[in-house]
Amino acid sequence: MDTDTSANATATSTFSIRLDEGRKARMDAIAKATGRSRNYHYLAAVDDYLAEHEWELAEIAAGLREDDAGDVVSHEEVGASLIAAGLATRAGIERERASLLASMAPPTQDPARNG
Repeated sequence: MDTDTSANATATSTFSIRLDEGRKARMDAIAKATGRSRNYHYLAAVDDYLAEHEWELAEIAAGLREDDAGDVVSHEEVGASLIAAGLATRAGIERERASLLASMAPPTQDPARNG
């Protein structure tokens, strides 16, 4: 791994990744269209990825802390608020709840396949 430690540069490391030709060609087209280097765009993509995932992890941690502290709102309270604001109906909420619960249930086993 090479490290750039020149006086005016932020220390950087060089590493390589494998990309299929399609992704490389797409990045080449973006670099050409913008007049920026591929490296510039790769760094921007990495920065975007890091920011998104750091935000997501921070939000998950904050939510877990809120849950641990009991700072939560029940499904029923949310539903009542949506109904009061005219944004949902009781039937619609129950439909969505049933759909969500069904999607979380473990798959049922087919006795014909387990013979």
